[in-house]
Amino acid sequence: MDTRAPPPAGPPPRYNFVQRVYRYNLRPVALTCSALAWIWTLLWAIRSFQAAAGDRASFSRIVAFDITLGVLYTVACLIETFGFFSMLRQQAKLVGLYSWASVGAVVVVLTAEIIRIVLHFTLKGSLIDECTRENTGGIVVDRKGFWEPITSSTLTEAQARAWCNDAWSRGTFSDFAWFIVSALLGAMFVSVNFAYWRQLLDPTSVVSRYPRAPSEQYGMGALPPHHPQQYNPYAQQQYNPYSYGQPDPFARNEFAPPYDAQKLPGYGSHGFDNQEPRDDKDANGPRPQA
Repeated sequence: MDTRAPPPAGPPPRYNFVQRVYRYNLRPVALTCSALAWIWTLLWAIRSFQAAAGDRASFSRIVAFDITLGVLYTVACLIETFGFFSMLRQQAKLVGLYSWASVGAVVVVLTAEIIRIVLHFTLKGSLIDECTRENTGGIVVDRKGFWEPITSSTLTEAQARAWCNDAWSRGTFSDFAWFIVSALLGAMFVSVNFAYWRQLLDPTSVVSRYPRAPSEQYGMGALPPHHPQQYNPYAQQQYNPYSYGQPDPFARNEFAPPYDAQKLPGYGSHGFDNQEPRDDKDANGPRPQA
């Protein structure tokens, strides 16, 4: 029994621009986006917890923030895990739930990026001081060209501070770049999720790549089993109405005489334009009884 909701009516929403660009089945695209988002959030979660372990002894002020970032990325990773398996199942309810949850995942990731930007500016002095302390006395290896000799030098405190200031400036650009990239990719992934959900609700909107026989060009062939099947409005009923086809609304309801095998069919000129009713089997036969 088909318990799916009827396909959506009316014009497609704005997020459905993905389907206008790509009219085929979006399941491979949605699975790829979900897998990439899962890997990306997992790597950031691992990096945040590793940073918390490393900063615990040297820079304890940001340990709590590192743990907070790790928790946020972990929540987003769990949402993407649920989304990947829901798309493997191809159930409209699960995909719809994940589509709305992916909006929350994007909000969580953007919140983490904002926290990183705020920490980058509010703790500027502490970050540069910690960087200078860790790199003072460090050995820098310099190689100017392929054929040039390799030189090494030891960083003084002034050189280490200058290098850390440059690193902080580069970090400012990277933090804003990650925020913009996260927002753009998040919006695209969410649009793909909702577009695929709409395809599951209305499979007739998908242009199939499956090669069809000439007899199937008029919609007579069934879709392959791995494709979403069309919505059947009568699937929730025990018996389909009009199992033998709907009656012809223009059928004539006049009295038809009983069939007589001994009489040959008549070929008279009377017909619908003849006001005098006669037996169709004999042009000169008696009138049928009213």
